[in-house]
Amino acid sequence: MMLARLRQRPKLFALLILIGFIFFALVGYRVYQAFSKPSGRGSRRSRAGSATPPVTVDVASKRRLQFELDQVGNVESSQNVEIVAKSAGPILDLLVRQGDPVRKGQVLVRIDPSQPRANLLKKKSDLANTQFTYYQLQSQQQLTDVQASSGISIAGADLQAAQANVEKSVQVYSATRTQGATTITQVEARLVGAKASLRQAQVDFETAKAKYERMLGLQRQGFASNADVQDTYRTMLSQDAAVDLQEANVRAAEKDVVNAQAQAKKDTVSAKADIDVSKLNKVSKVASLAEARAGISKSEAFRQQIKAQESLVHAAEADLETAQLQLQDTVLKSPVNGYVSDRKLDVGAVASLGTSILTVQSGQQVWVVTSLPQEVISRVDKGHPVEVTIDGLRGQVFSGRVFSKDSNIDTATRQFNVRVTLEDQKHLVKPGMFARVKLKVGPPEPQLTVPNSALVDKDMEKREATVYRVVDKRVQLAKVSYGRSDAKMTVINKGLTEGDTVVIQSQGRLKEGQSIDPQPAKAEPSGKE
Repeated sequence: MMLARLRQRPKLFALLILIGFIFFALVGYRVYQAFSKPSGRGSRRSRAGSATPPVTVDVASKRRLQFELDQVGNVESSQNVEIVAKSAGPILDLLVRQGDPVRKGQVLVRIDPSQPRANLLKKKSDLANTQFTYYQLQSQQQLTDVQASSGISIAGADLQAAQANVEKSVQVYSATRTQGATTITQVEARLVGAKASLRQAQVDFETAKAKYERMLGLQRQGFASNADVQDTYRTMLSQDAAVDLQEANVRAAEKDVVNAQAQAKKDTVSAKADIDVSKLNKVSKVASLAEARAGISKSEAFRQQIKAQESLVHAAEADLETAQLQLQDTVLKSPVNGYVSDRKLDVGAVASLGTSILTVQSGQQVWVVTSLPQEVISRVDKGHPVEVTIDGLRGQVFSGRVFSKDSNIDTATRQFNVRVTLEDQKHLVKPGMFARVKLKVGPPEPQLTVPNSALVDKDMEKREATVYRVVDKRVQLAKVSYGRSDAKMTVINKGLTEGDTVVIQSQGRLKEGQSIDPQPAKAEPSGKE
């Protein structure tokens, strides 16, 4: 029954017959090899009695390999803009829908401007009040400056006059003392003269009295006339009157001395009092000058107050500008040419500050975001050429170049994201499309390589393998650590040196020390440098 079904499907039946033929041919060939007698070079045997099999060998050499990476990626817009509410309020107009094309500067949304407009009027009023206070302080400060300046000038002049008055009072005091001393000296001199005249008058009186008494005695003796006696008597009376006069002069002179001393003392005290009064007046004028200078300090305080008010004016101006911007922000425009990719709110919804309303994607430039392994990211720089296939465009291939690469690795995938720009003059590639990215990378310097077939017993996890190294036509098993591979060659990181001969093809597994017949591989063009 099964054979009948297979005959009903001729293609499958023919394929099964072909597979069976190949299988029996291979079995027959292996049987032939097992029972046929080796001859020629292949009949040689080793000391252990085994045959010397022919093998194909090649030489480990340094080459610069180019590895082709095939990565998947997504097309993204180079500019994805969220249109957010910059002013809170109900949405009055929403002029576009999802998918609509937009131009840069096109009005997209209008938010109710009532609250921002009222805030703008309030800020204008605040600015006017602040400016009025500022100008008022300026006028008061100017008046204070004039008053303080004139007050200082007057107080300074008064102080100079008071100082001159003190100096004058000191001079008057000195002159008064000098004059008083001179007057006292003069009256004392007159007193001394009066006393001298008194003593002379007393001497003259005594002389006249003695002469009179002598003349009176002579008269009694008859030697002097009465006229002589009368003359001496008048002379004595005259001298007595002179004594009284000089005594009066002495008393007058003594009184003059007392009066002069009293007047000098009085004048000195008065002059000293004038000095004290002038000094007190000077102190008063110093205080007046200090008070006038304090007026300057008051003026400086006004200046500081004006500066503070000026800062308030600037702040009010800034608030007004902010209010104007807030009113402008009730109209939202597109910052780019593109299309609306998302619409989150509708007309009538209340938008809060910072609420996203629309999403606009730039339609002029897109890029493909893909990822590269960490071991090759250092070999891919900006401008590295790539080929990008877009599945959504029936596999159309676009040329591109690496635009940027992230500096930080993705901890989940252990890969770096890169962005690729495309040569898409017709803007066929749209954000959201699926892309396949192909690029060739290679090491900066040639690396030691062997053909892929030289590696046996490969450990894919540890990246280790065994290589049959040929030394004097015998096999040496070499453990190697390998790196990346292309279609033909594999990079050897450790275990071989340049120039080592390795087996790349044999009829079966080889053993350590086994004798072999090495046959060089056919020469092929390579990237050896």
